[in-house]
Amino acid sequence: MGEGKTAGAYDAMGSHEERLVAAFISEELNLNWTAHQPVLVSSGRSLNLVEIDIFIPSFGIFVEVCRDPQDEDEYLAKEKVLRDNGISALLVKIYEMGWKAAFLEELVAVHAIRGEIPAKLEAKFPEEFARIRKKIAVDLHEFLEGSEEIG
Repeated sequence: MGEGKTAGAYDAMGSHEERLVAAFISEELNLNWTAHQPVLVSSGRSLNLVEIDIFIPSFGIFVEVCRDPQDEDEYLAKEKVLRDNGISALLVKIYEMGWKAAFLEELVAVHAIRGEIPAKLEAKFPEEFARIRKKIAVDLHEFLEGSEEIG
């Protein structure tokens, strides 16, 4: 399994197209990634190990690189299995013009949706969130005081 931003990381990539997407993620988005990340999924009554082209740990999202429009249905089916298992995956159609902008738009959209979830929970449980915020503030204050003693 290759890791982005390390020597020889692109060697782990299976295709030229995967290397292009990985390079975009590393060099233009400045994000780390891993190649050919295995994921255990359930489909029906069986468990299967599925290998995903790229994983971006800081976003917790998987990326599949579709190289040919004729393979798109296969990739969409794989994306559905992942989604049904609660796994976020984006499909990059590298053969389309503007694939970088489309990928970035989807990545930002997923991140925005994830940000809405805590806000909805806070609206439903305001007292619990106030307690959590207070605890975080106290813990942070204690941590910062402790780091001054160390430094």
